[in-house]
Amino acid sequence: MCRDTGYYEPRQDVAMKVVQEMVEKKNLDLMVYYLKMAYVEDQHTYMNDLYWVMRNQFDDVDLQAVAKHVEEMLLIDDSDKELFEEV
Repeated sequence: MCRDTGYYEPRQDVAMKVVQEMVEKKNLDLMVYYLKMAYVEDQHTYMNDLYWVMRNQFDDVDLQAVAKHVEEMLLIDDSDKELFEEV
């Protein structure tokens, strides 16, 4: 699912400055936006985070809905299915 931009490499100093600003101002909406964009580019990272959420059984997350979503994601690409075999 990862798209290859092929025409540029994002600058580390720019990314660092944006992250510093987000952290200092606790801009959670912007952090969520960037993370969702990263998930679109990299399903494996998203699957790892879904696994982490399920593994930690967070009280403020609808774990049944997450489990159903994992099933849907695995229908798209099952290369991470071994992560969820014990969860």
